[in-house]
Amino acid sequence: GPVTLNGQPVLTSLGMTHSTGAVQLTWNQVGDLPDAAASVFPRNIVHLDLQGDIKVQVFRFKNYIDVRVRMPRQPTGQDGVCGNFNGQPSDDTTAAIILRGAGRVPPGQSLFTTAATPVVSQAMQTMIATSCGTQRIAYAKSACAKTVGAAGSVDRGTLDSCVYDVCFGNNAHALRAVKAAR
Repeated sequence: GPVTLNGQPVLTSLGMTHSTGAVQLTWNQVGDLPDAAASVFPRNIVHLDLQGDIKVQVFRFKNYIDVRVRMPRQPTGQDGVCGNFNGQPSDDTTAAIILRGAGRVPPGQSLFTTAATPVVSQAMQTMIATSCGTQRIAYAKSACAKTVGAAGSVDRGTLDSCVYDVCFGNNAHALRAVKAAR
């Protein structure tokens, strides 16, 4: 569908560009994919160029998105799903990010005016049950209950998506399964 900005369609087809104030949006097929799991799908990329040399690429799939954010180090610090920019990769693992709550945006701090509730498909639930392992599932549920609850969101979809992230984050087979699910 069309790309919207503040609820209004601004890019209605591939190849379009839209500028407003400090934001430039482009929708095309140009860009390196974030992982090999996506290479079997057509490229459908929205580029956002923002103030402060912040560049965002949104890779749109039928039922899934990947996002790449490139930005300089922030003077007041930063943290999130990509790490904390402190030069220590050991604290940027999926587990470490989830434990410190950096993988979820607290209410009121999101850049977006609306939020979609995550949906974990039956295929993903089956993968969790059959491929994650009992101890890993218990760890994931405990860690996610703490961090997701602290972020103010306790709905089932958010908790289940967090468990899936802990179990399969960075697993190319899982990424391909999610992106191909209907």
